[in-house]
Amino acid sequence: MEYFSSKLEHRSVELTCVADIIQFSAIVRKSIVHLDLKLSEYCAVQGNCGTLSYGSMLSSTYDFISTQEKCRKILTPSRNLLYSLHLDFPRQREYSLMEKRKCGSFSRYYRVPHISDIYYRSDLFVGMLSDFIHYAVNHTDERLKVFNWLLKFEIVKESQFHLLHHSIVNNILNCLHLHNIDSTMLKEFYKKFFFNYWMYKYENPEILEYFLYNARRVGRNFETDRPRNYDLTDVCISKGYFLNIAPILKCIDSPRLSGPYGTYLFQPQYVR
Repeated sequence: MEYFSSKLEHRSVELTCVADIIQFSAIVRKSIVHLDLKLSEYCAVQGNCGTLSYGSMLSSTYDFISTQEKCRKILTPSRNLLYSLHLDFPRQREYSLMEKRKCGSFSRYYRVPHISDIYYRSDLFVGMLSDFIHYAVNHTDERLKVFNWLLKFEIVKESQFHLLHHSIVNNILNCLHLHNIDSTMLKEFYKKFFFNYWMYKYENPEILEYFLYNARRVGRNFETDRPRNYDLTDVCISKGYFLNIAPILKCIDSPRLSGPYGTYLFQPQYVR
């Protein structure tokens, strides 16, 4: 059944699997070079999303619709009623997904026929990679090889490892500690890894001290790791991870509390 509205609505479509991304990338960008799914000249970054179109850029355009015909056929296969009643817009009111226009009213309702924005969340690939690594770590005895591969894998940089599942990060740090891998081989990891997220999820002072010690050896500046308006020890206290405080006091110069205990104790985002 066709969908009608009293106002012109534009459909926003989220792609949730690699197959769909490849299919729609080929349509919007005309071709895919080496299956490179990174943002191209026809794409934009909006918050946590990577778009395959210009659906959320530049000045607003309320009276144009997208007519990327192949996309429309896939997402809205039945348009016979619109055609028979002459309800489609004339060609001069149409535009391609590759044009720099912005539509006024977005909807995710699947029956809206006019497609204006096709996007995928920026954490989609990291989530898939996390599932793959999590399976490999838990179903094989090659944990060290998996982590060595990950460290050499350019898609996820060392500074972005915190985006992986927390259990994977915990396994990586444990593996480095158990095998006592030379810190000079992992210099970029120790200098760039955002360890705060891991520290706020796990209470493991031995592993934390090992990481902080090697990070200091390679010249990491911990001042850039201090959260704004509070300190590393603040969150450890508010979450009850008191054992994590000792390595911080030992390895980081001039640790400090940001203010009275009550100012951060009851902040909901820091309380377990």
